Amino acid sequence: MKSPRSALLLLLLLGTSSRAFAERAWSTIFYGAANYGDKVPRIPEKQFKLLCDSVDEEMKAHGPKLVVFLNDYDAQSPDQGLHWLEIAAKHLREHADTKDYRQLEIRLLPGDFNSIELPPTDSAYLQNPEPLIFEGSKAEATATTLRRMAVQSKRGLTLTTHDAVNLPTLLAAKGFQVAKEIR
Repeated sequence: MKSPRSALLLLLLLGTSSRAFAERAWSTIFYGAANYGDKVPRIPEKQFKLLCDSVDEEMKAHGPKLVVFLNDYDAQSPDQGLHWLEIAAKHLREHADTKDYRQLEIRLLPGDFNSIELPPTDSAYLQNPEPLIFEGSKAEATATTLRRMAVQSKRGLTLTTHDAVNLPTLLAAKGFQVAKEIR
């Protein structure tokens, strides 16, 4: 017979949780979790560094119980998008094991964040989105999507980009409040 602790560990490893765990845990979502653009080589240690660093910050601020949703989608190849999302989850799990994050739960949420149901979370991240989504005819739809993401999170949406886009100005023009700009 398994001990309660080993049963809980098994439950976490399977990627499911009890309702009680989820209610007590801080929850966060990473939109575009496997998409770091063509400028970052597909080397997991480099590609997922920002993801792992962000999870470290969440654990430090809100841990030790954390539910992490990973979202991504590749419209041209949904199977490939899911493949990279699974790699992101695997890399994050390996990182969590090195940090001894025993109460970290990782949930995959594949699909286009424009059309899937978004879970309510405590915090949300969109890291290194394609800069073209903020310009031209896509800008209004992007603003609507960003608002939708922000509303689903109690703390709003943290947007990080490494591209040379004047993101704060573009977002302010769409009515967003920019909390912090780091250059």
